[in-house]
Amino acid sequence: CHCCGHKMPEMPLNKRIWQCPECGIEHDRDINAAINIERKGMLELQAAGLVVSAHGGQRKSVTQTVAV
Repeated sequence: CHCCGHKMPEMPLNKRIWQCPECGIEHDRDINAAINIERKGMLELQAAGLVVSAHGGQRKSVTQTVAV
């Protein structure tokens, strides 16, 4: 569940809509999966030191240089 983080132990592929037993939100399984994949990807990019925009794009982190 992209809302509360609950993980379903298993779900048959023919079940397209499901309700989270923890928070009660109803999900389309493909949309829920896409949101989870996007979040995971953004976390990976941030862990690599990249700045991720609100729209999912990425750019190299800009470090200010200071004259000594």
